[in-house]
Amino acid sequence: MTVKQRATRKSPGSTSAFPRPDIRNGSEKENARSGIRIDWRRIVTRMLMMIGIMVAVYFSKANKTVQFAKQDEEIGKKYVEISCSEDYAEELRQFRGCIPRKCGRMVSDSLIKPGEVAALRNIAERGLAFGGSSGGASILDLHSGALSQGNAFVNIYKLETSRKIFTGEDFKIYS
Repeated sequence: MTVKQRATRKSPGSTSAFPRPDIRNGSEKENARSGIRIDWRRIVTRMLMMIGIMVAVYFSKANKTVQFAKQDEEIGKKYVEISCSEDYAEELRQFRGCIPRKCGRMVSDSLIKPGEVAALRNIAERGLAFGGSSGGASILDLHSGALSQGNAFVNIYKLETSRKIFTGEDFKIYS
């Protein structure tokens, strides 16, 4: 007949006068000796949970939209009609002859020719060379002449140095 010794709790760091008897079975003794104890049920449960979450995220973020136009696609003109917003429908009733009657989206690669794009960019670069905001976006409005310069706006048409930067051809391209 064996008598079990009751282990007394001591404060951390103290040494016990009586060694605890090792009452584990053989396989636990081997794992304890090697320092590795693996709980396979926990690992399998966590893996199944991760797979379940990934499947749920994948199917919830499935792209259900129809692509209207691709970036690498060359489109002459493509149009799709959509329903107008309620605000716009109210404006249709108020201003019958002034605004378009249909709402939609249109994509066209032939609206502006590549040469015109280069000319418009050149106009913008020359105009913005005289200004530049101290923070945020720099703005050049050729209709009103507004140019952001520092923290304020100036009229580019009233600047002495800017009178020679725009030609009649520039305004013809712009319009």
